[in-house]
Amino acid sequence: MMGCLIQAEYRMITNDPEESRGTRRKAMKETLPQRKSWPLEIYMLGHCEIRVEGVALLKRRKTPHRLLELLQVIVASGGAAVPVSYLIDQLWPESDGDRAVATFSKTLKRLRKYLAVERVIHLEHGPVTLDSTRCWVDVCAFEQGVARSEHLISSVPLKGWMQELQQALALYHGPFLLDQRLKPWAVAIRERLRECFVKGVARLSDHWQRLGRLEQAIQWLNRGLQVDPHAAPLYGPLITLLSATGRKTEAAVVYHQCARVFVKELGRPIPQAVQHLYKNVLS
Repeated sequence: MMGCLIQAEYRMITNDPEESRGTRRKAMKETLPQRKSWPLEIYMLGHCEIRVEGVALLKRRKTPHRLLELLQVIVASGGAAVPVSYLIDQLWPESDGDRAVATFSKTLKRLRKYLAVERVIHLEHGPVTLDSTRCWVDVCAFEQGVARSEHLISSVPLKGWMQELQQALALYHGPFLLDQRLKPWAVAIRERLRECFVKGVARLSDHWQRLGRLEQAIQWLNRGLQVDPHAAPLYGPLITLLSATGRKTEAAVVYHQCARVFVKELGRPIPQAVQHLYKNVLS
């Protein structure tokens, strides 16, 4: 995965995010380091947005669908040394031979022109690479931030790994490219990033629970589910903690949210562990 600097923004999630957003942003600017500016910034967690020199490109003019999808597949494939043959198979599976290569070359040329950032997409001897010195990607920054926190947890004071992990989780504004949920190239990375996010939230919640700070543990689980309601492993621990603190009404609300997500949205049964909690703890 290409190198990226992590976005220095810790986005607190509350029950009324609009009311406290201004206060949170002010506090973040005062307490967290600011990352450098980049010629090109690509956001694909929770929403898709491209910024050129800090300006949202998608808001300036309509984006040709195929150009954006080519960029999305490159990012989903790691952003470095992505084989042209793979890109062609994903985007033009019905084209063959020289026609497919010509279509790819034309689309890549148009994408470079559309982004209007020189030397940001390299094509050398087959593979495609995004220049990590000129391009920042939230997916890359998120994964690298989580990896740094895992490395630090055993070698530095507690505060170090927590700050790294909190900053990384702040980049996860939702699942990877939900509008491409049916595309094979997006499925694996979406689930990998979700799993990474869930583990990070659970680690912070477990940390506060071990210290007896149950309210902080509950807050992290709530934040995780607000960002990604499909984060199934977070429902059980949240219901358990709410019940343990005498907040069974809130626990029941979380259970019914879980039921709605799984049955109505995903068309899947409610996880057995959550059903067990409902029958034995909330009933």
